[in-house]
This record gives sequence, C-alpha cells and structure tokens, in this order.
Amino acid sequence: MQKEFFNGEDTINANLESEFNFREIELLEEPIENILIELEDEVNSGHYKMILGDDASGRIPTDVFGGVIKSIYKEKNFEAPKIRFIPANPNIPEEPLDKRVRLFKKDLGADKPDKILIITDSIVSGEHLRPLVHSLKNNGIKFDVATIGVKGGDINVIKNLKVEFGCNIVFGALTVPNIYGKRYLGGVYKEYGDVVSRSRKKNAKKHEDLAYEGDQEAQKSINKARQDVNKLSGEIYEWYKQKQRDVDGDKN
Repeated sequence: MQKEFFNGEDTINANLESEFNFREIELLEEPIENILIELEDEVNSGHYKMILGDDASGRIPTDVFGGVIKSIYKEKNFEAPKIRFIPANPNIPEEPLDKRVRLFKKDLGADKPDKILIITDSIVSGEHLRPLVHSLKNNGIKFDVATIGVKGGDINVIKNLKVEFGCNIVFGALTVPNIYGKRYLGGVYKEYGDVVSRSRKKNAKKHEDLAYEGDQEAQKSINKARQDVNKLSGEIYEWYKQKQRDVDGDKN
C-alpha cells in the first residue's frame, strides 16, 4: 500500500528566522520529504550506498537529498553514501558512459546487495535516463530512481517506466519543479554527449552565453545556493527525525 504523503503543514523548520536566497531551492522541501516517505524502508536500512545525480539541474536536488541521507546514516552508524553526478541524456556515448558506470561499480564494492539511488529533477518520458539505466543493468548494478517532479502529472509514465527499467521509481510532486533548468545554481553545465559536467566558472570566458553575470557574481550565486542547500538539508533532516520519533511513539 502506498504511504500517505505529508503536506507542508507537517514540515519542521529548524531555522525559521533565516530565509532562503533562492525560492527554487526552498520549494524542493516538500517534494524531497515526500520522496523520503516513499523510500523510508530503504533509507532506514542503509541500502543506498551511492546517490547518483542527474546533472546539471538535478545537482541541487541531489546535494540536498545527499546531505539528508548522510545525516541519517551518520545517526544510524552506517557508512556515508557516496555522492556522484553524471549528465543523463539520450545522446550520451555508450563507451565512455559504460566506463563511468564501471567506476561506480568499483566504488560500491563487489558482491554487495547495495543500491544506487538516481536523483533527477523531472521526468517527462524517461528518455534521458535510458542510456544510464541500460548501462547500470548491463553491469549488474541495482538501482532505484527518485524524481522531484513529473511533467504533466502523468502517473502512467512512471508506472510504465517501472516495468521497463525494472526498478522502483518514486516522485515528489506531479509538476515540473521550479529548479528545472536552473543549472547555473549548481555551477555546472553540460554539452551534447558529455559524460562529465563542465564548470561554469572555468568556461565562462570561453562561451559568452555562460558569462551570465560575470565571474564574481556567478560565484556569489553559487555560494548562496550552497548555503540554501545546507540549510534545507538540515531542516529536512530535523523533520525526518521528528517523524521517526512520532512513529516510534505510536508503536509504544
């Protein structure tokens, strides 16, 4: 039976007096909490040994979620999950992609029943994830997928992808999140066929379209986004701990 989502009124804010720099990051709170509810058993068992983010606009959600999982695992004395990123897109070359995935497998360790959790900001058809999923399956790596949003709110897309990918897929909201397309907040971007994202700061002078604010202002935005990521991770972790205490209290 599907677990009930908590709404925004259930959220515990650890630092109410401090405001966020970016509304797009603040609005990730409820979707990520909903995802945590859906993955509660896996998270509490420490099964996710790697959080794999879909660059570039999936970097911020991955950093937030990864921060929460690290805190939960630390409290439970689990090994901290590894946080990795890959530009998921349908045109990614097969050979370099497979090479990256083999490195992920090495990070996980051999013959372990552990999983990778793929984080993406939005699913439309799942096309952008297919090459990555294909490579993970070919390398015998177990995985689940968590998407912040689902474009168009079409749950049938998720149901069909669960069958096609052979994994659990959960979502935080049935809309496209505001963070979608805000790649500059994560400080990286990707080009056609990339298997590793590129630094905006290092490449701003080479590409006029990347010099959106100038180097110094761009770095200020990135630093402010990192502050928001840390703040939101802390708030969601405190919310999660309280929910676990409430559940334990109900059992007693």
